[in-house]
This record gives sequence, C-alpha cells and structure tokens, in this order.
Amino acid sequence: MTPFGRSVAIPDGSLDLHATLRSGQVFRWSVLDHARLEIWDGPYQYLVEGVHLDASPGEAPDHELTVSSDAPDGTFESFLRLDWDATHVASELVKRGPELEPYMSAMRGIRLLRPSNPVEILFAFLCTPNNNLARIKGMVEGLATFGENGFPTVAEVASIPPNALWELKFGYRARTIPSVATELLARGGDAYVHGLKSKPYETAIEELISIKHIGRKLADCIALFALDQTCAVPVDTHIWQAATRLYFPQWQDGSLTEAKYRAVGDHMRDRFGLLAGWAQQALFFENVLNWRTRK
Repeated sequence: MTPFGRSVAIPDGSLDLHATLRSGQVFRWSVLDHARLEIWDGPYQYLVEGVHLDASPGEAPDHELTVSSDAPDGTFESFLRLDWDATHVASELVKRGPELEPYMSAMRGIRLLRPSNPVEILFAFLCTPNNNLARIKGMVEGLATFGENGFPTVAEVASIPPNALWELKFGYRARTIPSVATELLARGGDAYVHGLKSKPYETAIEELISIKHIGRKLADCIALFALDQTCAVPVDTHIWQAATRLYFPQWQDGSLTEAKYRAVGDHMRDRFGLLAGWAQQALFFENVLNWRTRK
C-alpha cells in the first residue's frame, strides 16, 4: 500500500460510500473509525479517509476522499464506477420511469460498484442465500484466507477441503462452494469467469445456471455485481415487493414463480436497458431500509 494517500474528487451528490458498501454488493470491508474505511477488492486494498458514516439516506455526503492503495492508478475510481455520471443516470432513469423519482432521490449516493475481481464476487454471492450481511461478510473473509495473493483463485477454492469450510461454519456451503469451483476449473478457471464479462447477458446467465448449485437469482447477482452485466435484475423479496408495488399490483398477494421472476426482470430491462441494474440497486436498498415501516 502506498504510504501517502491521494485525493479522489467525487462529483457532488453522487456518493455515500458507507451506504453503498452496506447495500450488499461487496463484502470485504470494515469501518476503522468515525471517518475511515478499509476495503479489499480482489488483490487490492483501499484505505479510504474522509468518509461520512452517519449520513441520512439521500444526503450523498462524500465529496473528496483520500485513498491509500496498492492498486494501479484508476482502480479505485473504476471500483466506484466514477466514469458513470450518477446524476445523469438518475435523471435518465426517472425520464424512462417517472415512478422511480422518490426512490432515486431517497437513494442518492448509492452507486452501482464495479469490483476488479469477478472471481471473488462470484464466490461471495455463493455465500448469500438464506443469510445475513454479518454472516456473509464473515464467510467471504474466511474464504479470503485461502488465497496466496488476495482472494483465492478458482483453483485454490476448488482445493479447499470441505471440512475446512465446515469448521468455519459454512454449513451446506462447505460442499457447494468447492463443487462450483471444481466445475469452473474444468471450464477454464479464472479465465473462464473473466470471459463471461464479454458474453451477451442471456448467454452469461445460461452458462451460469448450467452449473450445479447456481439458480437464476444467484446467476443474476453474479452477472450484475461480478460480471458488469448492468442489465441484470436479481429479483429477491425486496425487488419482488417493489415490483408488485410499482409494476405488477395484481401479483401483490401471490408468490414469486419462475415465470413472474422472468417477467419482472424483462420489464425492467425493457424499460431501463443497461441502467436496469442501477435501478434495481436503488429499489432494493430503499426497501431494505424501509420495508418494516412501509404502509
């Protein structure tokens, strides 16, 4: 890590870093004190100073950060997706879907991240089903201890004995994670995962769900957060609630089926195109914060 931090200017109103990290896109990060965060991104580490940890939703208070890192220049900016103008994205989403205005306003500062290592994010999301943020973070941090240079490669994950993960309280994932890694290794390992980023969205999804233990929702999470497939829309309980509130009120008393899952994703892709994933993240985190008090 460089001994001296460099300043990273953030366009006004475009970042609440703490809230963005809490929104469930990446999991290896920690709060150090009232103004500092530490983030691990594949083989890289970012020490970020000047962070506002107690901002109200929609405040987007982070205007200038000081970052010390061992990553190449521009990596942190890419991680934050600063090449995307958040104000323009929000404006375009509201233009295409005026019903999103209160959600984009409330979630101002929540950015769609672009982690550098899709392998890490793929395995991180294998830890997420039927889980909570604290336990997911612990599992991903546990997986990271098996890597020689940052997060482990596909081959390193495939070689983890299931009993080692069982001792780390991975439960059934102690079997499924090495199983997925073994299949990925047979398909080309890290290079195969990286290659999925350049595939068309539907092709990437088809390849992911052909792997045992990866269903459609998990595939969409991997596509959006690991593979930079920004039209992906993972439909969990929070997006289902938002979708039936905004787009499919006739389904509010029903359950989420495979056909309805596809209909929700297709509707958002048809409406928002490559911005569908950013819209999904705003709707998701807004519902995470407010579902208990929503009338």
